[in-house]
Amino acid sequence: TVTDADLVLGYLSADNFLGGDMKLDLAGAEKQLAKLGKSLGTSARDVAAGVYRVVGESMTAAARAHAVDRGIDYRGVPLFAFGGAGPVHACYVADLLDSPMVIYPPLASVLSAFGTLVTPPRLDLSQGALSRLSSLKWDDVDRIVAKLVADASSGLASAGCKPSDIKFQFGADLRYFGQQNEVTTWFDTDPRKKHDAAWVRAIFEDAYEKLYSLRLPELDVEIVSWRLVATGPVASRDSKVALQSSYAKPHGKRSARFGANDIETPVYARKDLAKGQTLEGPAIIEERETTIIILPGWSARVDATGCIMASKE
Repeated sequence: TVTDADLVLGYLSADNFLGGDMKLDLAGAEKQLAKLGKSLGTSARDVAAGVYRVVGESMTAAARAHAVDRGIDYRGVPLFAFGGAGPVHACYVADLLDSPMVIYPPLASVLSAFGTLVTPPRLDLSQGALSRLSSLKWDDVDRIVAKLVADASSGLASAGCKPSDIKFQFGADLRYFGQQNEVTTWFDTDPRKKHDAAWVRAIFEDAYEKLYSLRLPELDVEIVSWRLVATGPVASRDSKVALQSSYAKPHGKRSARFGANDIETPVYARKDLAKGQTLEGPAIIEERETTIIILPGWSARVDATGCIMASKE
């Protein structure tokens, strides 16, 4: 439905989707949206614009919830757009989030896959061990943490990591006694070297206060489980982007709906863009696996890293 709406709005090319390997049915999408539009007393493009707005509101609500859960004020924070559909909707979502900038990285459509290739091998392990901090038995802690370290070391060794290349981060899930939900807390060193309940409590309360803006010093702290993150060495991958030396011209135009207006919009190929090139919205920038939509009132600039930086004017 979203792809059909973006197609009817003129944001996507029926003949150049997936570099032309996957043809989209523009006539079929228009027919179905027109059918829905007739029942609503409006046009196919107005229905598509409504779908676009609903999708944008949904993405915005998810971003707000994600930020609020972490106590972050998202207003004024740049938006990072990736995935196949993200760049099509990012400027609209940024408007709703009061974000003044959208960053479209190179390889935006396959950013997660690329991240998998360059991210160090990693194992996240945990072991349940319900205990009050005031009556904690450090012999039990030492045994649990040692087993987590041994299991993680064995697992990463099977992935080809040398013991000397493995790094560990130690943590625990803690909560105030009587609460249902715990807070995952990360320590600055191996707890086996500290054997200090006050140190554990202080780190937990810092994390708790950051989330909930209060501390409950009259309550005991309960450990639910111990955690370990083990990482191997960073992989080396060349992600440098080759930028053109001369500014690109649009390779065509197509009618696209922005607000209530149908505008003949220039279409660029991202691979043709040069370092420092600036594009005024509305503009469409196509890649093989995604399309960037620069809305009216926005401008885009190609950064030296190959990122496209869109800013609201």
